[in-house]
Amino acid sequence: AVAPPDWANSRMFAVSPLLRELFLALEHADAGPREEHLSALMLLEVAQAGTEPLGVPLPRTEGGDKRLRALC
Repeated sequence: AVAPPDWANSRMFAVSPLLRELFLALEHADAGPREEHLSALMLLEVAQAGTEPLGVPLPRTEGGDKRLRALC
């Protein structure tokens, strides 16, 4: 698996400028040594990336739409 071993669940992570550029470079990279190096560096960057909260708050109970709250 390419995910870090402690990532058992889905996560959202912070994307640094370097990580963003690696994703963009890999989109156009041909198979070969360059692609392998870019992939390895990208995986190192993902492993070091800080995680962000993934939860979304529920609609308010006071003054909010009760139908929407019930659906959530």
